Amino acid sequence: YPSRYLRDWRAKDLEALQAYKREHGLAENGNLRLTPYLLLIARSRTRGYSLKRKKWLDFFVSQVREVVWNTDAFDKLVLDEDQKELILAFSEAQLSGSSFDDVISGKGKGIICLLSGPPGVGKTLTAEAVAENLRVPLHTLSSGDL
Repeated sequence: YPSRYLRDWRAKDLEALQAYKREHGLAENGNLRLTPYLLLIARSRTRGYSLKRKKWLDFFVSQVREVVWNTDAFDKLVLDEDQKELILAFSEAQLSGSSFDDVISGKGKGIICLLSGPPGVGKTLTAEAVAENLRVPLHTLSSGDL
């Protein structure tokens, strides 16, 4: 599926990766070198959430690539500069904010923003440009999805 996939690495994942790298090294192409046993049991696919299709799918591991962010998208957005600064400041503040955490740790840490207006004024484009600029995945939700 032509979709972007983002893996959220946790500290324990990175520690395990570093330990494996130290023990087994890298192949010529820069990838981790798998032992014959690991090659035997390794899956050719991995589960991932498709933001485009809004469901969990199987992705071929060989097709998974790093996300290439379009950081120029926000600069090309045709909006008043004051509005662009306000939108970006609001988004950055929500992304980096370390304010009150809910009873459930980590819950509600995403950026939630409601953009309203008639069709064709650039609501979706603005959200996409902000997400690209901040290098975060964008999960859109319309009233039809509810």
